Amino acid sequence: MISSTGTDLTGINRLAIRAMNERSVDISGHRSKSLTELQGTEFDLVVTV
Repeated sequence: MISSTGTDLTGINRLAIRAMNERSVDISGHRSKSLTELQGTEFDLVVTV
């Protein structure tokens, strides 16, 4: 499972939606999640940017 969270909850960037649609990937239903939503989840790898 792949999860993504952020420190500031925002909407999905419209340009990202458009770019992914060009590759037939629909991310329009995705949303920002807070770290607390994944509290208690075990991860094999964590990447921060």
